[in-house]
Order: sequence, then structure tokens, then C-alpha cells
Amino acid sequence: MKGLAGEGKVTLGEGAGQTEAWLLSSDAVGAAAAIIAGQLGSGPHVILAGDEALSFKPLTAFGAESSSLQLQLAEAVGGAPKSCGGGGDLNIAAAPIIPLIAGIASSLRTDTEVRGVPVEAKDRLLATALARRLAGRALIPAALTAPDEASSTAMQQLGNIRKLASTAARVSRCLATVKKPSEVAKTSAAELTAALARATTFQTAIGTPDASGSPPLANLLVLEALKKSSPTVVRVHLDKANGTLITRRNLWTALGAQAVAVSGGVVASFTATKSASGTVTQAGVVRCTTRLAGLRSIQTNTAAAANCRLVEGEGR
Repeated sequence: MKGLAGEGKVTLGEGAGQTEAWLLSSDAVGAAAAIIAGQLGSGPHVILAGDEALSFKPLTAFGAESSSLQLQLAEAVGGAPKSCGGGGDLNIAAAPIIPLIAGIASSLRTDTEVRGVPVEAKDRLLATALARRLAGRALIPAALTAPDEASSTAMQQLGNIRKLASTAARVSRCLATVKKPSEVAKTSAAELTAALARATTFQTAIGTPDASGSPPLANLLVLEALKKSSPTVVRVHLDKANGTLITRRNLWTALGAQAVAVSGGVVASFTATKSASGTVTQAGVVRCTTRLAGLRSIQTNTAAAANCRLVEGEGR
């Protein structure tokens, strides 16, 4: 067939078709997000990209430590002599005394960072596409930068600690002026000193910015806001995103076929769990492919839509 009008050579440069393949794959990502959204309930949903970290355990640690600290301060003041303002009921709810949680500062800083580990752009792209599909029903942890402090239980507990610490400090100063303190006064002074030292350590730990510049308290407020909504936690992975570049020469182009055609495809997975129990409510794998398309149709946004199907997934 030498001499055919369509005979010619197609020369492709380094990286040819990569942009077009990614454009097609991004269309497939959007289609995969639509499939995933259709598998989820009414929400609200917290969307996590890839291995992005989110743990509510720091809230439990904070609650236990703050309750124990309030009780210790209240008992220290209540046991002090009335002559220095001690005694009386400080209206602190009864709670079991829990030993100081070892390394509370490092615990909060390690587990509370809701922005999580660096996320691959491909996972973040799928998370963003899913958030669009779930508009009004989706929460993204990193986007919650100004939670409501007025309704925060953590802030109320801190306020109680500050008030108790202020009272304890006042009683402690009074006891320090007693020239010949009784054994009871000496014991009370020691208890007040220990409680105040613990309160100072605790407040410093949660208020000191970590390496990312965010104090543990700020991250706790974000976690608290997320937990109050009793969300379903949806973790998405874009496990594979790629494309195929096909070049045709001679007879094929003579018969009208595209000299260069590109296809794209993705494989995505998702897991939805209850935030309180960790129970899996939905999970599945989605595969999406696009038809072979010429470079011009991709660049002009006229390529055919992606075709997707749920490989596996079953809801309850």
C-alpha cells in the first residue's frame, strides 16, 4: 500500500498525551464521585482523602483530664481552712478521680491534628469531587477554621478550671501569710500547690502551638464541632488514575481514523463508617473508563462522558 494518501509519520514529543489523559481521568474522577455519593445516606458526612488522619480520642483524653483536674482543685479549696476562704460547696459535679494522663500534651498534639498527613493530589481531587456531589451534607475537617466557641463544652470546662484555679490561688496566698499554720493548713497548702501546678501544666499544654502553628485547643474545638454533628466518616482513595495513548499510521489514518487517540480511567474505593462506633456502613470499589478520544475533542471538552460501575459495594 505504499503511496497511499494517508501514509505518513506521526511524531510525538516527550510526554505527549499526558495532559489529555489526565483531563480524561479527571472526568472519570467526577463520575466516580457521583457513584460514591449515590451509595451514601443523608449525612452529614466527613470526607477524608486517602490516609488523612482524624481521631476523636483526644476529646476523651481532654474530658477525662479536665474533669479530674476540676475535682482536684475543688477538693483542695474545699479542704482549706474557712479563715482563708476554703470550705463550702463549689458546685463541681462528682466525678471519679482519674490519674494524670501521661504525656497529655504530646497525646493531644499527635492525635488532634485534623489536617492530617500530606495527601496525594489524586486522593484530594476525588474528595473534592465528592464534596461537590454532597453539597450541604459534607464536612471537610481542614475547612473548619472557626468553630463556635460559645457552645463548646471544652471551652466551658476550661472556664471552670480557670475559675477554680483563681480561687485556689487566692486561698493559697492567704495560707502563705499564716505565721503558725496548723497541720491542716500545711496539708491544704500542699494540696493547693499541687493542684495549681497541674492546672498550669494542663493549660500551657493545650494552648501552646505545635510545629504546624496550631495549638491543641484549636484542633480540639474542630473535633468537637465535627463530633456534635454525629457524622458518617467517608474515606476515599483514588487507587489508580491513568490513561492510554494510541497512535495510528498508514491505512488507519487513510480510512479516517484519528492519528492520535487517548483514553483515561480510574479505580476508586470508599469506606463509610459511623464516627461513634467505627462500624462500616458502606464500602465499595468503583471503576470508570472513557472512550478513546482525539486530542482536539479533549481540548475542546467534546469527548464522550466516562462510563462507571460499582465493582463491589453493599449498604445496609
